Amino acid sequence: MNLVSKASKVLKFYLNYSILIILITACGLTSESKRKLNSFGKITHTTSELASKEFLRMRDTTIQMNKERIVLKSPLAREPDQNDLDEKFDYEVIETRIRATNALKHYSEIISILVEESNTDGLIDSLENFFHELDQIQDMKYSKDNKEKLLASVQILGNILENYQKREFLKELIPKVDKEISTLCDLLSSEFDYKNSLKLGLAYQITTDRLFITADTAFLKAITKEEKKNALLAKSLANENKIRKINLFPILSQAFQEIKKSHSSLAKSLFKDETDLKELLKTARELKRLNMILGDKS
Repeated sequence: MNLVSKASKVLKFYLNYSILIILITACGLTSESKRKLNSFGKITHTTSELASKEFLRMRDTTIQMNKERIVLKSPLAREPDQNDLDEKFDYEVIETRIRATNALKHYSEIISILVEESNTDGLIDSLENFFHELDQIQDMKYSKDNKEKLLASVQILGNILENYQKREFLKELIPKVDKEISTLCDLLSSEFDYKNSLKLGLAYQITTDRLFITADTAFLKAITKEEKKNALLAKSLANENKIRKINLFPILSQAFQEIKKSHSSLAKSLFKDETDLKELLKTARELKRLNMILGDKS
């Protein structure tokens, strides 16, 4: 075998290797896809974490406001019930909302692992936790068949995640959970939409308004400095909660609608953008043509 023939065979080997790498890359996530997924994961996790803490805070401050109304002897016909200080914010109600935020957080972890990590550590746990939270929410039990298929797909991936494997799993995952993600977002969004929804946000506003009325009345009737001080402190508490409601609730409500919209967009269009892939496949075809030419000459 002459030197030219040897060089030709070496070149053909590297050409074949390059074609293989390009084709594998072409089946993987594009940089734009990764950017969209990464952004979705981070925003979903941050919003859900904030909402979870806010639900607990709303319950605690509702109890606190009703205690203040009792101390100040509310003039309203409907006095706070000593045995129902949390009103609409029963523990079971808050637990369900927190499960909804937890489900979204676990889902964001799944996305983050698939975009940022090179192995499957934590992927199965996050997926199972996501399904568990869904199953604990009324009318949201996830399809057993889809659950088994998705878990089986993760187990097939093995320990090392290749870029093309991530893409294929996301193509399977995102459409299969889009309905559940939309339902979770609608549930959470409505809870903070106190202007258009008869949910927790409105209940919180009503309790706050009642404390304002109670505090104002108590101040006007106050005789001692201590009574006036207590009335002013109660009004300050009501005002603090009102400002937080006005500034934060609409942002959270809108954020969950944006998450819903973003996920639906991912489900419909994320894997339809083939611009980068076409360029890679074009290069692969050129290399294949060169490989054929070398084959004819060797």
